[in-house]
Amino acid sequence: MKKTFEDFLMDKHSEQYCGTDDLMIDDFNDWLVELQADEIIEYANKYIKQQRAKLISELEEIMKNRKNNVYASIEKLIKKL
Repeated sequence: MKKTFEDFLMDKHSEQYCGTDDLMIDDFNDWLVELQADEIIEYANKYIKQQRAKLISELEEIMKNRKNNVYASIEKLIKKL
């Protein structure tokens, strides 16, 4: 599941939150409203960096799988010869 920016912010909020679960959403909303523009930009940059790293990792895995599939196909063709 793709993590949204809101999910990312909820995680950041929960890292510093020390209250009860039933008040967490209200505290998150208060925390979010109190964030300054530069803090939001900083969080957005961290989110983008995290998402970029995740995408690169996923692409590397796809390429590795494709490479393995190509090698397996070549091996099958060689065995048929």
